[in-house]
Amino acid sequence: MVAYTANLCLPYFEGTDSPCVDTGAVCDPSTVWCDVARIIDSTFTTFDDTISRAVDSFPYAQVAVSDIPFTFSSGASNLQTHLVIWDTAVGDSDGMVNLTTDPSTVTLRRSGIWNLHCITVWRSSVNDTHLTTELLNPGSPKITSFNTQFQDVWVEPIPDPGDIVGPALGLSNIMDAFFRVDASTGPVPLQIQLQVFAAGGGIVGTIEVCRFSARWVADLP
Repeated sequence: MVAYTANLCLPYFEGTDSPCVDTGAVCDPSTVWCDVARIIDSTFTTFDDTISRAVDSFPYAQVAVSDIPFTFSSGASNLQTHLVIWDTAVGDSDGMVNLTTDPSTVTLRRSGIWNLHCITVWRSSVNDTHLTTELLNPGSPKITSFNTQFQDVWVEPIPDPGDIVGPALGLSNIMDAFFRVDASTGPVPLQIQLQVFAAGGGIVGTIEVCRFSARWVADLP
C-alpha cells in the first residue's frame, strides 16, 4: 500500500502493492505513475508491432561454411562437383534454415521477388582451372531467374593460370541476381553446388570463403 511521510505528505510504497493502487488520498501518486506507465507501454507496444511487421514482411537468411578452408580433389577427372554443406546460420528471420535436419538447404517460404547472393573465394594448384557456383532447386522448379546466364559463368584465376606456375590465389566467384519465386504450392528449397573444371584433370582446389544469402524484396507483380 501507499504510505506518506509526515508534514510533507511525500508518497512511498510498502510491500509489493502496485503503484497504481488508488488510496483516495489527496497526494495519491497513482494517477501520475499510472499515466506514465500507460504511455510507456503504448509506445513500446507500437514499436514492437512495427518491428514484428518488418520481420514478417522481409524474410532474410544467410548461411556460411565457417570450418574453412576445406580442400577437394578429383583424381584423374577433369570435373569436380561439390554440394555445399552449411554449418552456420548467420541470420534467419523466417524459419528458412534447419542445419540439423538439412544442412545443405535454405527453404524459401514466401512468394515474391528474391535477391539471391553467394560468394565463393577459392584457390587452385592446377593450371587452367575454372569454377562456377550453381544454384540448385531440388524437386519441381519454382524459381525463375531474371538473368538467364546466372548459373553459367565460369571464373578463372587471375592472373590466367595458363601463364603461371603454382597456386593461383584469391579467386572470387560472386552470384548475385533477382529471382521470381512461387511458394504458393509449398516451400521452395535451394542449394548451392560448386563445379570446378580443369582441362588437364587432377583438380585440387581449396575453398577459403563460402556464404549464401536469400533476401525477399517484393511481392510478385
